[in-house]
Amino acid sequence: MSAPHNGDSGANSGTWRELFEGDRLPRFVVLCLGLWLHAASSMLAATTLPRAVIDIGGHQLIGWAFSLYQLGSILAGAATALMVARVGLRSALLGAASVYGLGCCVCALAPEMPTLLGGRLLQGLGGGALVALNYVGLSRLFPSALLPRLIALTSAI
Repeated sequence: MSAPHNGDSGANSGTWRELFEGDRLPRFVVLCLGLWLHAASSMLAATTLPRAVIDIGGHQLIGWAFSLYQLGSILAGAATALMVARVGLRSALLGAASVYGLGCCVCALAPEMPTLLGGRLLQGLGGGALVALNYVGLSRLFPSALLPRLIALTSAI
């Protein structure tokens, strides 16, 4: 995902059909997967965290599970431009997905609430970076004429 495709030719009009040209659709799907993971994490935490608290305790800290995720997301979103400038889009995506995955593993194996909170922070860092990288990727990998449609489509996710 590192080769820029943002060169506009006069033939690019921003039609939906252009999304299916070349390797654009697979690239778009990968970028959208990061958005979906970030959104799904909030829903999954809201539905599974109450049960986890019964198993591992720490009900007084449950609000921190959501707060730390959001804090991580904000911090990662703010650092994404620097991350892409230093390591490139592909490495940044792989790194963010790895941090998110590590956070998921920590949460799944957490024996007590403080460990789970650490996992939620990692999930937030990875998820927030994936969301920001989606928009960086859109601007780097797709013609600018196609961006309004792609941003609208990602907003639906």
